[in-house]
Amino acid sequence: MVVNVQCEDDGWIPVDWKTLPPTEPTDQLEVFYVLAPLLEDTYGTWLADISLYHGALAFTNKNTNYSITINYDAFDFFHASLFPVIHEHPNGTIDLEWLNGGGVFIYEGINATYWTSVQLIATINGSVYNQFLSEYNSQVNSTHPFYNMFGVMNRGDYVQNMWLESWDCFDYVWEAMDQLSAFGAEFNTQQLVNRNYALIYSSTQPIKVTFLYNNDPGVRKQINQFYEFIDQEWENFTWFQLLLELFNAFDGGFYLRVSDDYYRINLEFPFFGRLWQPAAVPGQTIGMVTPTQKIEYQVAAALLQQRENEF
Repeated sequence: MVVNVQCEDDGWIPVDWKTLPPTEPTDQLEVFYVLAPLLEDTYGTWLADISLYHGALAFTNKNTNYSITINYDAFDFFHASLFPVIHEHPNGTIDLEWLNGGGVFIYEGINATYWTSVQLIATINGSVYNQFLSEYNSQVNSTHPFYNMFGVMNRGDYVQNMWLESWDCFDYVWEAMDQLSAFGAEFNTQQLVNRNYALIYSSTQPIKVTFLYNNDPGVRKQINQFYEFIDQEWENFTWFQLLLELFNAFDGGFYLRVSDDYYRINLEFPFFGRLWQPAAVPGQTIGMVTPTQKIEYQVAAALLQQRENEF
């Protein structure tokens, strides 16, 4: 169903929640979990073939037939989320400028052309909906101003035990569901709801080095060199080759910007994984999730092939 969708040539028009039509406390609203192939506007639907998605929540007022979709997005997905803009000064020093922000956006309608999966997960009343918008959703851009693509964990552990948690579209959806539950929503616990996890594997717990970056010239130089290396070599290698070059150049170390902090990670082979696994909705219990999806092994196979080619 598509209701009141507004579009421009370059995308949808976000709306302010305060301008939405009034919802009566007794109105009945359906809550949907919606999915689209990741980067569908750029690559079409092919990333869905390897279970890479973008997720959001949608609401339809059954009394008025008015719908909205709410999702959390990076302001500049992928490159700016992971890597800084490097400013070089005449005296030879450099500064790193980060544009890794993100925000929650509300759009009118549920665009059935874009959202390829629409799953009913709850029915709520207007009172819960109004409280959700005014008390939780209106605050998300203040409480979560940074888009953090990756969680960090030991490869042999469970995703529920991450050392560093991500904050992306799916993390927003699950926190939003928890808030809806706190306001009185009851979710359908008889169905499974899947989500993506983007992971970096570390052999040891990540170490926060923000203080050292700001106060130790040696640490600052090493982190700057790490990102300079990526900036200089980005177009010369495939992603997998670049990972191997970084691994060798920095003794297995990897620096990750999480919000406004730096962490040093000791990479553990196969370094990265991307999972598509069930995650519990409020009131539901499912088994622990382990990182064993085939996409991880695709990463591993590519890295192994690269190593074989070097010998």
